[in-house]
Amino acid sequence: MFCSACLYTLPKCDTDHIDNHTIWSFDPLVYASYHEMKDAFYLFFSNDHHSHDDGFHLIHNDDGYTYTQWYIYYLCKNYHRYHNLKRPVKWLLHILSDYPFFRSLLRYGSREDPSHHTLHHFAKYMDRLTHHHTCIINLLTKEGLSLSDEDNQGFTGHDYLSQKILSKDDLEAAASFTRVYKENERCLFSLMGDALKRCEKCNDPISPYDDLECYTKTHPYFINENRCLVETIVTDREKCCAIYQTYQCEESCKRHLYVIDKYKALLSGCEQSGCEQSGCE
Repeated sequence: MFCSACLYTLPKCDTDHIDNHTIWSFDPLVYASYHEMKDAFYLFFSNDHHSHDDGFHLIHNDDGYTYTQWYIYYLCKNYHRYHNLKRPVKWLLHILSDYPFFRSLLRYGSREDPSHHTLHHFAKYMDRLTHHHTCIINLLTKEGLSLSDEDNQGFTGHDYLSQKILSKDDLEAAASFTRVYKENERCLFSLMGDALKRCEKCNDPISPYDDLECYTKTHPYFINENRCLVETIVTDREKCCAIYQTYQCEESCKRHLYVIDKYKALLSGCEQSGCEQSGCE
């Protein structure tokens, strides 16, 4: 079984031929019009006999970013020096959307974080949310990405968008709580052994909360044996949620509340079943 990120991961091309046999050899910034770029990319794609399955588009540059992550950055920033670059990058995205490999390219993560796809990258680095940015987000979500997708840092697109309005202190506090509860969850999940289904490629859990729920049915004492850990996770998630609620970031709250409710149901179920409560130190 594979996680959602690795489902879209194909074998990388030989990096020795990166200049000639990958999508990086197509420079979108040299074309004066949409139709010129469209015709040029058609020739580029056809002449090199690329297909959806050969992985020519799934290659990182030296900085560890994918092709779309690299170019979409020009649309994120409100820099005057990028003014003339925005239009060709928009052309590029619309042109690529006509090709079958586009969805897997958008879904492909950075070298550092395989779950950090193009929408995460766009939401993370944009200066502010404008109508122009909303149009790009709509294009990316239309191609199968979601603002609710979570990267390996525990952040969703909604979280990155929320950071555009959070104060510096609240942003740092939310990041701190997130690091702690993610580490505690990794500890909790590791105690489940083989009952936790992991991706065959990256080894990340696939559906950890569903697996935890199933595991407690056959191991009724598991939650109470780890009650302090679970309650700490719930508390830190609630603190994150409280920060987001202050700024009316409803989508970020919704994700936290879903997981919090899962944990609380397990804690409540264990109490009702008469399990002995373990001590906390």
